[in-house]
Amino acid sequence: MAILATLGDLSIEILLNDFQNFDFKSGYGFATHSKLEGKPSLQQVGDELGQIRFDCIFHRQLIDPELGILQLRTLAEAKRPLSLVFGEVYKGQWVINDIREKPLKVSVRDEQTVINILGCNVELKEFAGGELRVVDRSLALNPFQYSS
Repeated sequence: MAILATLGDLSIEILLNDFQNFDFKSGYGFATHSKLEGKPSLQQVGDELGQIRFDCIFHRQLIDPELGILQLRTLAEAKRPLSLVFGEVYKGQWVINDIREKPLKVSVRDEQTVINILGCNVELKEFAGGELRVVDRSLALNPFQYSS
């Protein structure tokens, strides 16, 4: 099996995952300044963070779909930048921004539902350095709770 890419500790192998629909988005920020008369003017304010989106399929004949998505979720829940390498080319640090799952083929065995093929869409956001601030949601105040 040839490794197509690695994201942190997760290897995306050509035969292990069906890797499809890859796209990269880069943006360039501009502020719009309104004027009393005429069209507004633009001012370049910096580049936006890159985004990568791809689809992959976890197929039971190659990997347990629930194990594959668990590995991906574990990386996402760590909330830390991950090195992204395509082939032998380092592509920088990225965070997992979004994971969407869709069971594509399900069967029933011994009255248990079994996912045979799980499709997943993953979105990565470029990490440009600096401090990554992670909010501990358990410490958030309940807006409906009264304080005395």
